[in-house]
Formats: sequence, structure tokens, C-alpha cells
Amino acid sequence: MSGSVLLRFLDTPIARKAFNVVQHFKRKDELDAEEQFALLRLHSWLARSEGGNGEMVWLDDEQRAYLRSFTYKHVPAAGPQKPVLQSPPPRPCGAVTPRRLTLQEMLDRMEDWERFDVFVLEKLTGGEPLHAVCMELLRRRGVLEALPIPEDRLSSFLRAAERAYCPNPYHNSTHAADVTQALGAMLAMDAYGAALTPLEQLALLIAGAVHDLGHPGVQNAFLVRTEADCAKQCGGKSVNESMHVALAFELLRRPENDFICRLPPEDRAEFLRLVEAMVLCTDMAYHAAALDDFADTLAELGPDLVAWPGEARVKALQMLLHTADISNPARPLHHCMVWGRKIHDEMYKQGDLERALGLEVTAVCDRASAPVACGQLKFINIFLTPCLKLVEGLAPNFVAAAMPHIEGAAAYWRSQIGEGGEEATVCAPACATFPGSAALGSHEIPDPKPAKGA
Repeated sequence: MSGSVLLRFLDTPIARKAFNVVQHFKRKDELDAEEQFALLRLHSWLARSEGGNGEMVWLDDEQRAYLRSFTYKHVPAAGPQKPVLQSPPPRPCGAVTPRRLTLQEMLDRMEDWERFDVFVLEKLTGGEPLHAVCMELLRRRGVLEALPIPEDRLSSFLRAAERAYCPNPYHNSTHAADVTQALGAMLAMDAYGAALTPLEQLALLIAGAVHDLGHPGVQNAFLVRTEADCAKQCGGKSVNESMHVALAFELLRRPENDFICRLPPEDRAEFLRLVEAMVLCTDMAYHAAALDDFADTLAELGPDLVAWPGEARVKALQMLLHTADISNPARPLHHCMVWGRKIHDEMYKQGDLERALGLEVTAVCDRASAPVACGQLKFINIFLTPCLKLVEGLAPNFVAAAMPHIEGAAAYWRSQIGEGGEEATVCAPACATFPGSAALGSHEIPDPKPAKGA
């Protein structure tokens, strides 16, 4: 079986259902008939694609073991029945029985780019993955030992932030948790992490946690076009990002959430300044300018952050958060596929709203002319790959881990476009109107400025 045929199957609803079962390590008695059938089909396709050798390279070790733990009773083709999963045969002494991961086991993967699964963590935490990620990383990085941070107030702030995220398909607290974990993995994988001060690490991880706080699920341009109050308040510049900062600082002003209350005044002001500078720079309008500015700084000062002066260090922090924010196409393929569908689902909802309001539909938000595969491939080529090639100068180990996944994701999305299917018929015009770097180059990076006291 050709790889492109397998890739096409992996994007079907039945394959996604099977992956959901495997990712959550469901027990046999929890599966409904459709989930049983989906597992059977996934097992069959993977075995056929790999010559029956059972390696199942699309899954990690635990997921492969889980899938192999079931045997299947074949049902005659005639009749409405579906295959029924049977209990696995007795295992030889010493064999490992697949089981669901515990919360602690997932927390133990917090700095692991390959094996961390934010969707499993979301379920294990009862819908509070952001709180779990941020608390764990701040402990691991030694920040809570180095700084006088009241953990009860920090926990209260993070729970309030988690609740302040809207239930969007993409810009939600699970995305924020994924971005924050990406930062933790990046800090752990390369030497520059040790060069950041505890205050800088606190600001970086909190900025990751709040970088999309209260996101309404629509783009900045939509808010400007519809004359939203938030767009008027910030003069139409970085509308969403300005709102994220304002909401984060509003939460922090509540006494029960004020985890920086014991910091010296100068450290408190610096923390707020750094968070604001980083979150504002997640506006994709600054992408090209941010890359150019960081490239110049890296060429001038070299990769050792210890030697970088204060404002240059802010540029490094901004680039780290921006990279983490756009990094999900560099996750393992089964995660990349989920995130790709989620962001386009959210954009399509904006397009539907624009159409209902009688507005011109934004090109990338049009269900009829902006296929997922094309948008994802364009994003990888225009934005993510150049970003990672630049960040490699600072984070070579992280980029080495990420690039094979990007190549796999690009191959997958190309297979959706290049086989003559529906995606191929509309991809060219959609790609032509996808917002590219040329459209972004005129925007200057916001200068960090002293933040108002929280």
C-alpha cells in the first residue's frame, strides 16, 4: 500500500475516532460499537501499510502496545453486524499489560516534546490542563524556590485564567497549555534555558499561559472591521493581544490571585513589562519583523544568552514564545492533524459569521475555497519552517527534534492536495490569498515599555 493512501486514510473520521481511543487508552468495556470498529480498521490499515510487521510507526510505544492488546473476531461481510473486540489472550509471564496513563505519569513527561499529550492531560485534569502544566513547569524549573511566590495565589490565578479562556475550537485553554508545555520542553532541551533568570522564566511561562486569554475566536481584522469596542480602545493595533494582556493584569489585581505581591517593586514592574512585551509580539502581524530583528541580534551577539544585554534578552523571550505559539505542526503527526483541523474549524466559523453579517469573507476563513491541507502546508512553509531555522541558532536540540515532525506533516498535507481530490481543485487560489510574510513586513515590533502596576 502506498504511503499517500495510508495518509489519506489517517485523515478520515473513522481513523480520528480510533486515534482518540488509543490516545486515551480506553478500556474495552468503555468502547461503543463504532469505536470497536474504528480500532479494527486502524489495526488493519497499519498492518497492511507496513507489510504485517506490526511496527505501527505512526504510534508511540505505549499506543502500539495498547492497540496490540486486543484481538478481533471477524464478522461475515453480509449482515449489519460490526466487528466485536475480544479480550486479549493470556500474556506470558513478565509481559506488560497496557493501561491508561496516570496524571503523575503525564506530568513526568512535561519536558518531553515527543511523548507529552495535552489532550490526554486535559482529560486527566478534568479540563484544567493549563493549571497543571504551568504549576509543574514552575516547580521543575526551580522558579518557585528561587522567588517568593505564594503558591496558593499562583494556583488561584491559573485557575481563574483557565476559566477566562473561551470554549473556542482552537484558541482555548488546551492550546495555552500546549504552548506553555512547548516552552518548558524548549527550556529543558537546550543550554540557553540555564541562562535565563528565575524572573525571566516566570514571565515566559506565565506569558505562555495567558497569551490568548479571553480570545473571542475571531481575528484582529474582523474586530476592526466590525468596530468592536476592544478595537477602538487600542486604536486597531494588536486588538486581541492587547485584550489578553489587559485581562491577565485584571485577574492579577485581585488579591487572591496576586502571586507577585512579595516581589520587590522593581521585579514586579519588570515581570509585568516582560509579559506584556511577549504577549503583544504573538500578533502574527509582527512575524516577519520579529524574525529579521532576532536574526540581526543573534548574528551580533551569538547564541550565549548570558552575554546578551537586557533589551536583547527581551527579543529572545519574544521569539521563544512566538515559536512555541506556532509550533503545533511540529508535534507528532496525530497531534498536528488534530490542531490543524481545530484552527481551520475556528476560522471557518469566522467566515460563516462574516457571511451572515454581509461582510466580505476573509479568504482563509471561507469553507468553499480554503481547504485545510493547503492552509496548513502554506503555514508550515511560510511561517514555521523559517522561524525554526532561525531559532536553531539558539535552540539546536529542540529544532532537531521538531524538524522530522514538520517534514512528516508537510508530506501528509501534500498528500491531501496532490492526489487529485477535492482539496487539489481549490488549493491554488486559496494558497494565493493566504496571508504571507510580505503582507506582514511593514509592521514594527512593539517596543517593551514599563507596564502599569497590577
